[in-house]
Amino acid sequence: LAAYDEIQDTQSRHFLEPHDEGLIYHSYWGVTPTRARIYVQYPPRADIGSMLSVPRTETGDVGYIDGDKSPYTGPFSNATELFTVKEKYPQVQAYNPLNDDMYNVMLNFDQRHYTYTIIKNLDLIKSMLIGAARAKRYTMGTAWPNVMTIPTWLKDAVGTELLKKTLGIMEEGG
Repeated sequence: LAAYDEIQDTQSRHFLEPHDEGLIYHSYWGVTPTRARIYVQYPPRADIGSMLSVPRTETGDVGYIDGDKSPYTGPFSNATELFTVKEKYPQVQAYNPLNDDMYNVMLNFDQRHYTYTIIKNLDLIKSMLIGAARAKRYTMGTAWPNVMTIPTWLKDAVGTELLKKTLGIMEEGG
C-alpha cells in the first residue's frame, strides 16, 4: 500500500472539498476493478505535537470498500457516503490485489452540492437534538483516531458561545 492520497482534479484542487464556504458536498463513490480495495481516511492524518497518527499499513478483510460492495457504475454503497465542507476532505489509499499493472484502480463519484443556513436559534437546536423536531443527523469523519474538528471559518461564523451551548445540550443527552 502506498501513502494516502488526496483526490484532485487537473488543476490540483481537492475534488471532494467544496470551493466555497457556503456549500456542502454530498458524495458517494464506486470503484473498479471489483476486487480493488479503497481505504478512506477522513479527516486526513493530522500531526498533534509529538503524537502522530499512524497510517494503515496492513491489508486485510477489514476497513475497506471494494468494487463488489460499491460498483464503479453503481449502485453505490451507503458505506461510501461522505459529507464535506470547505477545509475538510478525505484522503484515500488504493490496494489492487490483482497484482497486474494493466488494471488501474479507478473511482467514480456521484456528487450533489447543497447550500445551507446556519441555525442559531438555541431552542430549535435543542428540539432537533432531543428529537422533538424532526431532523436527520449525519456524522462527518470518524471518532478515532482523527477526530473531526470544526473549520476555522465555520467557528468564526457560528461563534464559540453557540458551540458551547450546543455541546452542553448534547452532553445532557440530546
